[in-house]
Amino acid sequence: MTEPHAQPSTHPEDSADVRAWMERRFLTVVSHQLKSPLVAVRQYLDLLQDDAAARPEAAHTRPWIDRSIVRLEEALAIVEDWLALARVEAGALIHPDARTDLAALLAELVADARDAAATSRVGVRLEAPEVPLEVRGDRSSLAAALSHVVDNAIRYNHPGGAVVVRCLPPCAEQPGLARVEVEDTGIGIPRSFLPQLFQEFHRARSAASRDIPGTGLGLAISQRIVQELGGHIAVESVEGEGSTFRLFLPLAG
Repeated sequence: MTEPHAQPSTHPEDSADVRAWMERRFLTVVSHQLKSPLVAVRQYLDLLQDDAAARPEAAHTRPWIDRSIVRLEEALAIVEDWLALARVEAGALIHPDARTDLAALLAELVADARDAAATSRVGVRLEAPEVPLEVRGDRSSLAAALSHVVDNAIRYNHPGGAVVVRCLPPCAEQPGLARVEVEDTGIGIPRSFLPQLFQEFHRARSAASRDIPGTGLGLAISQRIVQELGGHIAVESVEGEGSTFRLFLPLAG
Protein backbone atom coordinates (compact mmCIF):
# COMPACT_ATOMS: atom_id res chain seq x y z
CA MET A 1 0.00 0.00 0.00
CA THR A 2 1.48 3.28 -1.06
CA GLU A 3 1.54 6.24 1.25
CA PRO A 4 -0.13 9.44 0.03
CA HIS A 5 2.21 12.21 -0.99
CA ALA A 6 2.99 14.66 1.79
CA GLN A 7 1.25 17.98 1.34
CA PRO A 8 3.26 21.20 1.56
CA SER A 9 3.03 23.08 4.83
CA THR A 10 0.46 25.84 4.84
CA HIS A 11 0.84 27.06 8.39
CA PRO A 12 -0.54 30.59 8.70
CA GLU A 13 2.58 31.49 10.65
CA ASP A 14 4.49 31.19 7.38
CA SER A 15 2.34 33.82 5.72
CA ALA A 16 3.84 37.28 5.20
CA ASP A 17 0.40 38.77 5.88
CA VAL A 18 0.13 37.00 9.22
CA ARG A 19 3.63 38.05 10.20
CA ALA A 20 2.80 41.64 9.31
CA TRP A 21 -0.40 41.42 11.35
CA MET A 22 1.47 40.01 14.35
CA GLU A 23 4.08 42.76 14.10
CA ARG A 24 1.43 45.48 13.97
CA ARG A 25 -0.50 43.89 16.81
CA PHE A 26 2.65 43.81 18.92
CA LEU A 27 3.42 47.46 18.22
CA THR A 28 -0.16 48.47 18.97
CA VAL A 29 -0.06 46.74 22.35
CA VAL A 30 3.30 48.36 23.10
CA SER A 31 1.87 51.76 22.13
CA HIS A 32 -1.06 51.28 24.52
CA GLN A 33 1.33 50.35 27.31
CA LEU A 34 3.58 53.33 26.58
CA LYS A 35 0.88 55.98 26.50
CA SER A 36 -0.05 55.98 30.21
CA PRO A 37 3.50 56.30 31.59
CA LEU A 38 4.37 58.96 29.01
CA VAL A 39 1.34 61.01 30.03
CA ALA A 40 2.34 60.62 33.69
CA VAL A 41 5.89 61.81 32.97
CA ARG A 42 4.45 64.80 31.10
CA GLN A 43 2.46 65.74 34.20
CA TYR A 44 5.56 65.45 36.41
CA LEU A 45 7.46 67.73 34.04
CA ASP A 46 4.66 70.29 34.22
CA LEU A 47 5.06 70.34 38.00
CA LEU A 48 8.82 70.78 37.69
CA GLN A 49 8.29 73.56 35.17
CA ASP A 50 5.98 75.38 37.58
CA ASP A 51 8.51 74.91 40.40
CA ALA A 52 11.33 76.30 38.25
CA ALA A 53 9.21 79.36 37.48
CA ALA A 54 8.31 79.91 41.13
CA ARG A 55 11.73 79.45 42.76
CA PRO A 56 14.67 81.55 41.55
CA GLU A 57 17.17 78.95 42.80
CA ALA A 58 15.59 76.38 40.46
CA ALA A 59 15.49 78.62 37.38
CA HIS A 60 18.62 77.03 35.91
CA THR A 61 16.70 73.78 35.43
CA ARG A 62 14.06 75.40 33.17
CA PRO A 63 15.89 74.89 29.81
CA TRP A 64 16.39 71.18 30.54
CA ILE A 65 12.76 70.74 31.53
CA ASP A 66 11.58 72.57 28.41
CA ARG A 67 13.72 70.35 26.17
CA SER A 68 12.43 67.23 27.93
CA ILE A 69 8.84 68.34 27.36
CA VAL A 70 9.48 68.86 23.64
CA ARG A 71 10.99 65.37 23.28
CA LEU A 72 8.19 63.81 25.31
CA GLU A 73 5.55 65.52 23.16
CA GLU A 74 7.24 64.02 20.09
CA ALA A 75 7.03 60.55 21.64
CA LEU A 76 3.37 61.03 22.56
CA ALA A 77 2.59 62.21 19.03
CA ILE A 78 4.12 59.02 17.60
CA VAL A 79 2.07 56.85 19.97
CA GLU A 80 -1.16 58.74 19.15
CA ASP A 81 -0.56 58.50 15.40
CA TRP A 82 0.33 54.82 15.62
CA LEU A 83 -2.86 54.04 17.56
CA ALA A 84 -4.91 56.04 15.04
CA LEU A 85 -3.36 54.06 12.18
CA ALA A 86 -4.12 50.79 13.98
CA ARG A 87 -7.76 51.85 14.45
CA VAL A 88 -8.03 52.68 10.75
CA GLU A 89 -6.69 49.27 9.74
CA ALA A 90 -9.00 47.54 12.22
CA GLY A 91 -12.00 49.36 10.76
CA ALA A 92 -12.73 51.04 14.10
CA LEU A 93 -12.20 54.61 12.91
CA ILE A 94 -14.00 54.58 9.56
CA HIS A 95 -17.78 54.81 9.18
CA PRO A 96 -18.33 54.89 5.41
CA ASP A 97 -22.14 54.88 5.69
CA ALA A 98 -22.12 58.25 7.43
CA ARG A 99 -22.25 61.54 5.53
CA THR A 100 -20.54 64.85 6.24
CA ASP A 101 -20.80 68.37 4.84
CA LEU A 102 -17.27 68.77 3.51
CA ALA A 103 -17.38 72.56 3.16
CA ALA A 104 -18.54 73.05 6.76
CA LEU A 105 -15.89 70.66 8.08
CA LEU A 106 -13.13 72.45 6.19
CA ALA A 107 -14.31 75.80 7.53
CA GLU A 108 -13.83 74.51 11.08
CA LEU A 109 -10.44 72.94 10.34
CA VAL A 110 -9.13 76.09 8.67
CA ALA A 111 -10.33 78.26 11.57
CA ASP A 112 -8.44 76.01 14.00
CA ALA A 113 -5.37 75.91 11.74
CA ARG A 114 -5.13 79.71 11.62
CA ASP A 115 -4.29 79.80 15.33
CA ALA A 116 -1.35 77.43 14.86
CA ALA A 117 -0.27 79.13 11.63
CA ALA A 118 -0.16 82.56 13.27
CA THR A 119 2.93 81.64 15.30
CA SER A 120 4.74 80.76 12.04
CA ARG A 121 3.36 83.83 10.22
CA VAL A 122 1.69 81.61 7.62
CA GLY A 123 -1.59 82.78 6.12
CA VAL A 124 -4.37 80.19 5.67
CA ARG A 125 -7.30 80.85 3.34
CA LEU A 126 -10.37 78.76 2.52
CA GLU A 127 -12.18 78.71 -0.82
CA ALA A 128 -15.42 76.73 -0.52
CA PRO A 129 -18.96 76.78 -1.92
CA GLU A 130 -21.70 78.32 0.22
CA VAL A 131 -23.98 75.34 -0.44
CA PRO A 132 -23.44 71.99 1.35
CA LEU A 133 -21.25 69.40 -0.35
CA GLU A 134 -21.85 66.06 1.34
CA VAL A 135 -19.34 63.22 1.09
CA ARG A 136 -19.15 59.69 2.46
CA GLY A 137 -17.61 59.21 5.88
CA ASP A 138 -18.01 60.38 9.43
CA ARG A 139 -16.80 63.74 10.64
CA SER A 140 -14.02 62.47 12.92
CA SER A 141 -12.28 60.26 10.36
CA LEU A 142 -12.51 62.92 7.64
CA ALA A 143 -11.17 65.52 10.06
CA ALA A 144 -8.21 63.24 10.86
CA ALA A 145 -7.42 62.74 7.17
CA LEU A 146 -7.70 66.41 6.23
CA SER A 147 -6.01 67.91 9.29
CA HIS A 148 -2.76 66.01 8.70
CA VAL A 149 -2.50 67.47 5.18
CA VAL A 150 -3.35 71.02 6.29
CA ASP A 151 -0.97 70.82 9.27
CA ASN A 152 1.87 69.70 6.99
CA ALA A 153 1.21 72.60 4.61
CA ILE A 154 1.70 74.97 7.55
CA ARG A 155 4.62 73.15 9.17
CA TYR A 156 6.66 72.85 5.95
CA ASN A 157 6.09 76.45 4.91
CA HIS A 158 8.20 79.58 5.10
CA PRO A 159 7.54 82.46 7.53
CA GLY A 160 5.21 84.78 5.66
CA GLY A 161 4.06 81.94 3.38
CA ALA A 162 0.52 80.98 2.42
CA VAL A 163 -1.78 77.96 2.41
CA VAL A 164 -4.95 77.81 0.32
CA VAL A 165 -7.56 75.13 1.05
CA ARG A 166 -10.13 74.63 -1.71
CA CYS A 167 -13.35 72.61 -1.56
CA LEU A 168 -14.44 71.72 -5.08
CA PRO A 169 -17.32 69.76 -6.65
CA PRO A 170 -16.63 66.78 -8.95
CA CYS A 171 -14.94 67.46 -12.26
CA ALA A 172 -15.44 65.68 -15.59
CA GLU A 173 -12.26 63.62 -15.12
CA GLN A 174 -13.31 62.40 -11.64
CA PRO A 175 -17.14 62.16 -11.61
CA GLY A 176 -18.73 61.35 -8.27
CA LEU A 177 -15.68 62.56 -6.31
CA ALA A 178 -15.55 65.86 -4.46
CA ARG A 179 -12.09 67.42 -4.28
CA VAL A 180 -10.08 69.09 -1.57
CA GLU A 181 -6.96 70.93 -2.69
CA VAL A 182 -4.35 72.04 -0.15
CA GLU A 183 -1.82 74.29 -1.86
CA ASP A 184 1.17 75.80 -0.05
CA THR A 185 4.16 78.01 -0.84
CA GLY A 186 6.48 75.95 1.34
CA ILE A 187 9.77 74.11 0.97
CA GLY A 188 8.40 71.48 -1.41
CA ILE A 189 9.23 67.77 -1.60
CA PRO A 190 12.29 66.31 -3.36
CA ARG A 191 11.22 64.43 -6.50
CA SER A 192 13.11 61.32 -5.38
CA PHE A 193 11.02 61.11 -2.23
CA LEU A 194 7.55 61.35 -3.81
CA PRO A 195 7.16 57.55 -4.38
CA GLN A 196 7.66 56.92 -0.62
CA LEU A 197 5.64 59.91 0.58
CA PHE A 198 2.74 57.93 2.05
CA GLN A 199 4.79 55.14 3.61
CA GLU A 200 4.86 54.84 7.38
CA PHE A 201 7.69 56.62 9.19
CA HIS A 202 9.16 57.97 5.94
CA ARG A 203 9.92 61.68 5.95
CA ALA A 204 11.59 63.79 3.29
CA ARG A 205 15.15 64.54 4.36
CA SER A 206 16.62 67.82 3.19
CA ALA A 207 18.46 70.75 4.69
CA ALA A 208 15.17 72.67 4.80
CA SER A 209 13.15 69.95 6.61
CA ARG A 210 15.78 68.51 8.95
CA ASP A 211 14.64 70.41 12.05
CA ILE A 212 10.88 70.31 11.41
CA PRO A 213 9.12 68.01 13.92
CA GLY A 214 6.85 65.20 12.76
CA THR A 215 6.08 61.51 13.30
CA GLY A 216 6.22 60.30 9.70
CA LEU A 217 2.74 58.77 10.10
CA GLY A 218 0.37 61.65 9.31
CA LEU A 219 0.17 61.21 5.54
CA ALA A 220 -0.02 57.41 5.89
CA ILE A 221 -3.07 57.87 8.13
CA SER A 222 -4.65 60.32 5.66
CA GLN A 223 -4.16 57.98 2.73
CA ARG A 224 -5.57 54.94 4.57
CA ILE A 225 -8.69 56.83 5.62
CA VAL A 226 -9.32 58.25 2.15
CA GLN A 227 -8.79 54.85 0.53
CA GLU A 228 -11.13 53.14 3.00
CA LEU A 229 -13.81 55.66 2.03
CA GLY A 230 -13.30 54.85 -1.67
CA GLY A 231 -11.21 57.87 -2.65
CA HIS A 232 -7.57 58.62 -3.35
CA ILE A 233 -4.86 61.27 -2.87
CA ALA A 234 -2.58 62.87 -5.45
CA VAL A 235 0.31 65.27 -4.93
CA GLU A 236 2.34 67.66 -7.04
CA SER A 237 5.42 69.37 -5.66
CA VAL A 238 8.44 71.37 -6.70
CA GLU A 239 11.29 71.50 -4.22
CA GLY A 240 11.78 75.04 -2.98
CA GLU A 241 8.46 76.27 -4.41
CA GLY A 242 5.66 74.39 -2.66
CA SER A 243 3.23 71.49 -2.88
CA THR A 244 -0.39 70.81 -3.79
CA PHE A 245 -2.24 67.83 -2.30
CA ARG A 246 -5.54 66.78 -3.87
CA LEU A 247 -7.91 64.52 -1.92
CA PHE A 248 -10.71 62.93 -3.94
CA LEU A 249 -13.67 61.89 -1.75
CA PRO A 250 -16.82 60.05 -2.87
CA LEU A 251 -20.04 62.03 -2.71
CA ALA A 252 -22.68 60.72 -0.32
CA GLY A 253 -25.20 58.65 -2.25
